[in-house]
Amino acid sequence: MSNNLATRINKAPGFEKKNMPLIREVELPGVVQAFVAAGHIQAGTRRFRMGKANILLSPPTEATGWHMTISRDDHYPSWDEVAYAWYSLVPDAATRTGVMILPPLREYINIHEHCFQVHEELR
Repeated sequence: MSNNLATRINKAPGFEKKNMPLIREVELPGVVQAFVAAGHIQAGTRRFRMGKANILLSPPTEATGWHMTISRDDHYPSWDEVAYAWYSLVPDAATRTGVMILPPLREYINIHEHCFQVHEELR
Protein backbone atom coordinates (compact mmCIF):
# COMPACT_ATOMS: atom_id res chain seq x y z
CA MET A 1 0.00 0.00 0.00
CA SER A 2 1.40 3.37 -0.91
CA ASN A 3 1.96 5.89 1.85
CA ASN A 4 -0.44 8.27 0.08
CA LEU A 5 -3.26 5.71 0.22
CA ALA A 6 -2.42 4.77 3.82
CA THR A 7 -2.83 8.37 4.94
CA ARG A 8 -6.34 8.50 3.44
CA ILE A 9 -7.57 5.34 5.17
CA ASN A 10 -9.34 5.79 8.50
CA LYS A 11 -7.25 3.64 10.82
CA ALA A 12 -9.65 3.81 13.77
CA PRO A 13 -11.56 0.59 14.52
CA GLY A 14 -15.28 0.75 13.79
CA PHE A 15 -16.24 0.54 17.46
CA GLU A 16 -14.67 3.94 18.10
CA LYS A 17 -17.53 5.48 16.12
CA LYS A 18 -20.23 3.63 18.05
CA ASN A 19 -21.68 3.81 21.52
CA MET A 20 -20.40 0.49 22.88
CA PRO A 21 -21.84 -0.99 26.10
CA LEU A 22 -20.08 -0.55 29.42
CA ILE A 23 -17.76 -3.42 30.37
CA ARG A 24 -18.09 -4.54 33.98
CA GLU A 25 -16.37 -7.33 35.89
CA VAL A 26 -18.66 -9.99 37.36
CA GLU A 27 -18.07 -13.09 39.46
CA LEU A 28 -16.94 -16.29 37.77
CA PRO A 29 -19.73 -18.91 37.72
CA GLY A 30 -19.18 -21.95 39.93
CA VAL A 31 -18.52 -24.25 36.98
CA VAL A 32 -15.75 -21.93 35.71
CA GLN A 33 -14.28 -21.68 39.21
CA ALA A 34 -14.19 -25.50 39.29
CA PHE A 35 -12.39 -25.61 35.94
CA VAL A 36 -9.85 -23.06 37.21
CA ALA A 37 -9.32 -25.11 40.41
CA ALA A 38 -8.82 -28.27 38.32
CA GLY A 39 -6.28 -26.52 36.08
CA HIS A 40 -8.45 -26.67 32.93
CA ILE A 41 -8.76 -22.88 32.78
CA GLN A 42 -5.84 -20.54 33.46
CA ALA A 43 -5.57 -19.30 37.05
CA GLY A 44 -6.28 -15.60 37.22
CA THR A 45 -9.05 -15.77 34.61
CA ARG A 46 -11.59 -12.98 35.05
CA ARG A 47 -15.16 -12.64 33.80
CA PHE A 48 -16.79 -9.54 32.33
CA ARG A 49 -20.16 -8.55 30.90
CA MET A 50 -20.48 -6.12 28.02
CA GLY A 51 -24.15 -5.64 27.23
CA LYS A 52 -25.31 -9.14 26.22
CA ALA A 53 -21.75 -10.41 25.71
CA ASN A 54 -19.95 -12.66 28.20
CA ILE A 55 -16.17 -12.40 28.29
CA LEU A 56 -13.51 -14.54 29.95
CA LEU A 57 -10.00 -13.07 29.99
CA SER A 58 -7.06 -15.29 30.89
CA PRO A 59 -3.64 -13.80 31.69
CA PRO A 60 -0.51 -14.91 29.86
CA THR A 61 1.73 -17.73 31.03
CA GLU A 62 5.34 -18.47 30.14
CA ALA A 63 4.12 -20.42 27.09
CA THR A 64 1.01 -18.49 26.00
CA GLY A 65 -0.14 -14.91 25.61
CA TRP A 66 -3.45 -13.35 26.64
CA HIS A 67 -6.57 -15.36 25.81
CA MET A 68 -10.05 -13.90 25.49
CA THR A 69 -13.30 -15.81 25.05
CA ILE A 70 -16.33 -13.76 24.02
CA SER A 71 -19.84 -15.12 23.54
CA ARG A 72 -23.49 -14.15 23.35
CA ASP A 73 -26.57 -16.31 23.87
CA ASP A 74 -28.49 -14.92 20.89
CA HIS A 75 -25.84 -14.77 18.11
CA TYR A 76 -22.11 -14.54 17.50
CA PRO A 77 -20.50 -11.36 18.84
CA SER A 78 -19.98 -8.69 16.20
CA TRP A 79 -16.49 -7.75 15.04
CA ASP A 80 -16.88 -4.42 16.85
CA GLU A 81 -17.75 -6.23 20.11
CA VAL A 82 -14.70 -8.51 19.77
CA ALA A 83 -12.33 -5.65 18.97
CA TYR A 84 -13.74 -3.35 21.64
CA ALA A 85 -13.42 -6.04 24.33
CA TRP A 86 -9.85 -6.94 23.27
CA TYR A 87 -8.60 -3.35 23.18
CA SER A 88 -10.43 -2.45 26.39
CA LEU A 89 -9.43 -5.42 28.55
CA VAL A 90 -6.00 -6.66 27.45
CA PRO A 91 -3.19 -4.53 28.90
CA ASP A 92 -1.24 -2.74 26.16
CA ALA A 93 -3.53 -4.32 23.53
CA ALA A 94 -2.67 -1.54 21.09
CA THR A 95 0.83 -3.05 20.87
CA ARG A 96 -0.25 -6.72 20.87
CA THR A 97 -1.59 -8.89 18.06
CA GLY A 98 -4.78 -10.84 18.78
CA VAL A 99 -5.70 -13.68 16.43
CA MET A 100 -8.71 -15.94 15.92
CA ILE A 101 -7.74 -19.45 14.81
CA LEU A 102 -9.67 -22.06 12.85
CA PRO A 103 -7.99 -25.30 13.94
CA PRO A 104 -7.92 -28.54 11.96
CA LEU A 105 -11.42 -30.02 12.07
CA ARG A 106 -10.32 -32.99 14.20
CA GLU A 107 -9.15 -30.53 16.90
CA TYR A 108 -12.24 -28.31 16.77
CA ILE A 109 -14.05 -27.88 20.08
CA ASN A 110 -17.37 -26.06 20.32
CA ILE A 111 -18.65 -25.81 23.90
CA HIS A 112 -20.75 -22.69 23.31
CA GLU A 113 -22.77 -22.16 20.13
CA HIS A 114 -21.97 -18.45 19.72
CA CYS A 115 -18.39 -18.06 20.92
CA PHE A 116 -15.11 -16.69 19.57
CA GLN A 117 -11.62 -17.20 21.00
CA VAL A 118 -8.93 -14.55 20.60
CA HIS A 119 -5.33 -15.54 21.36
CA GLU A 120 -2.37 -13.23 21.62
CA GLU A 121 0.13 -14.04 18.92
CA LEU A 122 3.58 -14.39 20.45
CA ARG A 123 6.49 -13.53 18.20
